[in-house]
Amino acid sequence: MQGNVNQAHYDFREALGLDPSDRHVEQLKDETADQLRETERVEQQQFATQIHAAGQLATLAFTDQQLGPQGAKLLARCLRTNDTVQTLRLDGCYIRSYGAEMLGQVLKTNDRLTDLSLCRNAIQGAGLAKLAEGLLQNDMMAFLDLSHNTINDRGSAAFAEMLKENTALREVHLNHNQLTFDSITSFATCLKKNKSLEKLSFAHNLLGSECIWRLASVCIGHESLRDVDLRGFKLSTETERQIAEKTKYKRCHFKLGMLDPIPKLECPLY
Repeated sequence: MQGNVNQAHYDFREALGLDPSDRHVEQLKDETADQLRETERVEQQQFATQIHAAGQLATLAFTDQQLGPQGAKLLARCLRTNDTVQTLRLDGCYIRSYGAEMLGQVLKTNDRLTDLSLCRNAIQGAGLAKLAEGLLQNDMMAFLDLSHNTINDRGSAAFAEMLKENTALREVHLNHNQLTFDSITSFATCLKKNKSLEKLSFAHNLLGSECIWRLASVCIGHESLRDVDLRGFKLSTETERQIAEKTKYKRCHFKLGMLDPIPKLECPLY
């Protein structure tokens, strides 16, 4: 195997017209790596400076600053040693699933953050699953907004399973994503074990009347749920009437109808 690697190394140099013993390529690679590490160090220091400048402020917002996955990674490093920030708003930063994974790592040890808003970040199901891993070990996070992402059924089962164990979350927004019947089935099953969630939004996902009934059967008599947003689905007049009748005198309020239309979002695909 080593012989094959060396031969490929030689062929690469020969194709570029380089001497097989020339060390210039290795030097360039080392210099590039050093530059990348230095850039990362400077950027991380900038995040640390911003967080330090916030002093004892409990809210930190980078809304629409398009930090990207790498920016989220550097921010996560700074948050590991921060003991003041309670609310973090990263709406429109396009941190993607990798950035969500980095924040999930922070949630495993951070005991200060209570509110996290990650709207419009192109997070997919894999990112949702990584956040769920962090929330399994977190007993402080009460508010989580993941609306207007590209979250699909992948990862939703892990997030639903997390809700069985998590007793801190009070409000979760998953509206304007790509969840389907499979996701709702997982959530409906796991919500039976949850005793702390108070507000849940699935508005404007890829659902239908069968999903509405599946959730309603669990949420109507739920111990803690008070508000379930299921807007964005065109239901028949009879179905709406039946659900309204079933939930009329229940503590859990259901939002139905076609209100709150989906806005046009400019989310880069790269």
